[in-house]
Amino acid sequence: MACAYAYSILGDFHLAQDAAQEAFIVAFGQLEKLQQPAAFPGWLRRIVWSTCGRFTRRREVATAPLEAAEHVPAAGDEPGLAMDRAEMRDEVLKAVGSLAGPEREVTLLFYVNGYSQKDISDFLEV
Repeated sequence: MACAYAYSILGDFHLAQDAAQEAFIVAFGQLEKLQQPAAFPGWLRRIVWSTCGRFTRRREVATAPLEAAEHVPAAGDEPGLAMDRAEMRDEVLKAVGSLAGPEREVTLLFYVNGYSQKDISDFLEV
């Protein structure tokens, strides 16, 4: 859920994974500050949010030359089918990305990540 929430903020899946992982490390280090265990979802959500803020301020993506991947074999579907799927995924994610913040968060958590309405409401405290 933390990763999906980070994705709804950052719009980049891999960056969202990094942000969620960093947020969990921060949360673990500050766990003794959590006074009420029932407040954990909102507490973690705020940590994810602030971590995403740091990621957007320092957004620098490491790159490598394309030639570095020449020796890596292709995996998965045939290229045409993979391209069709990627285009469809990009269109859906673009449409979801155009939603307002709260709708985008709920849509990603429910439809993309498969969380229940109860889990989402607990996490978002709504």
